[in-house]
Amino acid sequence: MIKRVWQVISGIVLACYPLVIYLGLETMPLNRIAVLIIAVFLLRLLAMKGSRLRFLKHLTIPAAVGGITLSSAALLCNNQQALLLYPVLVSLSCLSVFAWSLVKPPSIIECFARLQAEDLPEQAVAYTRKVTMIWCLFFIVNGAIALITVLSKNQALWTLYNGLVSYLLMGTLLGGEWLYRKRVLKV
Repeated sequence: MIKRVWQVISGIVLACYPLVIYLGLETMPLNRIAVLIIAVFLLRLLAMKGSRLRFLKHLTIPAAVGGITLSSAALLCNNQQALLLYPVLVSLSCLSVFAWSLVKPPSIIECFARLQAEDLPEQAVAYTRKVTMIWCLFFIVNGAIALITVLSKNQALWTLYNGLVSYLLMGTLLGGEWLYRKRVLKV
């Protein structure tokens, strides 16, 4: 039960990462926010220990280790830019896992689909591969824009894109794919 609570708390904090960083850097010293973020990532790793969802672990563990590395770099170098690179790292991690699943099937989207229906016809498997490719493209574009916001050194722009716009784009892609599947494919 405690493990589940830590999963939820760390998940919420990390989902709000851009806002946490923005507000944290506005209200406390860099070293304090970096240590707090390292603690959240460590909790995330501990909460994922023993998880049965293999594909989720493949996303969470590299992102958490990368987050600890970036936060440690921010702390050691006294440079907040390292903290701002985390959304880029998440996009790269997701891209790696999604792309690898195309090389070594089943694709990530197929894994998600099989959570709802274990028996998928061959045309559904082909469709899930195409959707996985679209997500790969999304992660490339999203990661590039996230990097541009870091390089702009405009923290408000960074927070707006990484804390709102990218989530809206992900939601639009998820919702658009769901509508397409329900209305056009009638699945």
